[in-house]
Amino acid sequence: ALAKGRKRSEAKSATAKQSSAAKASEDMPSLLDELHDQFEERRREKIFKPGPGEPIMLSEGHPALTILQRLRDEAHRFALTYHRDVRSREMFES
Repeated sequence: ALAKGRKRSEAKSATAKQSSAAKASEDMPSLLDELHDQFEERRREKIFKPGPGEPIMLSEGHPALTILQRLRDEAHRFALTYHRDVRSREMFES
């Protein structure tokens, strides 16, 4: 009798798991849409100005955004080149 009771509770547990899995699969498209929207929002570049306030968010391909991206990329290239030169000089001095 005890073994039958276990089987019934296991069957109820399996049914509960199946229904929760079905519910989760129904919610999956909306969850994926929400995650996609959050990813897209994070991917957009934000331009911060001095002081408090919300960042400026220009649309992709906006001419001002393109100029700012090129300026940023050039500043990074300059800094990396400088850092490599300094590191290289330090290697030869040691």
